Amino acid sequence: MKAAPTALANSLRTWLFSFTEANPLFLRMMVQNALSVEPPVGIIRTFVVDDAPAEVKGTLDLKARGARLFVDCARVFALAHGIHDTGTASRLRLAGAALKVEPRHVEATVEAFHFLQFLRLRQQDVAPAGAAANRIDPYALNEVSQRVLREAFRQASQLQNRLRLNYRL
Repeated sequence: MKAAPTALANSLRTWLFSFTEANPLFLRMMVQNALSVEPPVGIIRTFVVDDAPAEVKGTLDLKARGARLFVDCARVFALAHGIHDTGTASRLRLAGAALKVEPRHVEATVEAFHFLQFLRLRQQDVAPAGAAANRIDPYALNEVSQRVLREAFRQASQLQNRLRLNYRL
């Protein structure tokens, strides 16, 4: 008898959750990884952009310094709370419910993640393939988009702060 296409993935997921529940050190290391990159916003509401190499000067990477922050935090919350969903937005919503976070705060976080993904997709549509596909010059955005981008990074920072508090880091 042939197994269902998802049977192997489901058994792997079950094993992984049993491993993470029994290993708080693993979760702590995942948290440290999720906190290893900070949102690219400076002290006085400026964007922190790369200075070198020359081809990326004045830009920031929306994948590595933006979307990744949400993905990594959502992954930790999913592993810690036995959330089987694999989508970042779904993980954030389910983790928010498990942590008893106000739904409006959870939705703000999800919308921030979606905004970063929107900017990435828009950039990938106009940029040549390669390293520039996830990079934007935040100062080339209009004023409204810059404000939303700052808020998206603020939401990422709040998400990371929740991890810091939950894991006392």
